[in-house]
Amino acid sequence: MAEHIARSGVHVNARNNVNAPHSAACYKLAMENNWLDRLREAIEKDGRSLNQLSIDAGLGRNYVQQMIKDGKKPGAEKLASILDALGQEVSFYVLTGLKFNPSDLELLRIVSSIDGASKGHARALLERLRDTPDEPTQSPSYEEEDPSKLEKSE
Repeated sequence: MAEHIARSGVHVNARNNVNAPHSAACYKLAMENNWLDRLREAIEKDGRSLNQLSIDAGLGRNYVQQMIKDGKKPGAEKLASILDALGQEVSFYVLTGLKFNPSDLELLRIVSSIDGASKGHARALLERLRDTPDEPTQSPSYEEEDPSKLEKSE
């Protein structure tokens, strides 16, 4: 049986395979939700040849082609390499089924960097914004300054 060493909540076995509990949970969730179909779709839409995608992912030249042709399911490390080569937006789509744009990803980065209490406030604010009917976001008293006046005053 392989020996496991725990470092900062990450378990490393004798073969240097890493097993972080949150990574394993994300991987398991992705495996249960049509991820392979979304991965194939993303690969087809990518525009690169299967060989080039394999090379860009740091895998064997024919890995992606064989994976698609033979219906192979990549392990976590190879999946991560392919997703890295495809980019963040595609990665989120493959793993979750949700399509993110760069603005969505930036919002996730911001939210993930704030503390727990602030996340609660941010969530409440976002829920209010989501539930509010479309209305002008500017208050009636707000007046945009004429750009030509800004140039004159400088």
